[in-house]
Amino acid sequence: MIFYHILSQSAYEALLQRGYLIGDGRRSMAGFHNAYGWMVAQMECRLPKRPRKSGKYPVWAWATPRPDLRCSGYLAPGTPGVRLTIEIDSSLVLLSDFMAWHYCLNGWYFAPSEAEDNAWEMRAATISPKQQQQEKQRSWEKIFDFDSWRDPDWCGEIELIQATFWVLEASMVKEARPFTSR
Repeated sequence: MIFYHILSQSAYEALLQRGYLIGDGRRSMAGFHNAYGWMVAQMECRLPKRPRKSGKYPVWAWATPRPDLRCSGYLAPGTPGVRLTIEIDSSLVLLSDFMAWHYCLNGWYFAPSEAEDNAWEMRAATISPKQQQQEKQRSWEKIFDFDSWRDPDWCGEIELIQATFWVLEASMVKEARPFTSR
């Protein structure tokens, strides 16, 4: 499968020099470690055995759409960057709904419909915080389901699909497009 990854020019040079990059967590945002840990656990359950040289966290890429380099937000403004087109065997990648991923990041219950959200609110008031957390994490598994199980009027259409995998190998790169971040 084809995916897209954005790197700073210096990170791209490190990829070429070392031959691979891993998710070491140094750039992860504070407060999101619980969600990242949950994603790691999902990858460990859903993907083949983690390679020896993998990092603490996964590498993230875009499955769809290809990042538009005319847009801002990929890197700090004025930063030289590279958009990579990479090819990875689909069995080594876990795909998820980027917008729904924000429920995980924020520790919210992911209800795919208003009716389920209302039912959750009533149920949450009657269970312990530990049970609430367990049910929230079970609800997050819906971010991997791209079928028509959700109400698009409630939580929108799936437009941005992200990919997580253990290691970005230089040999996976099919194209490297330099740009300056806006």
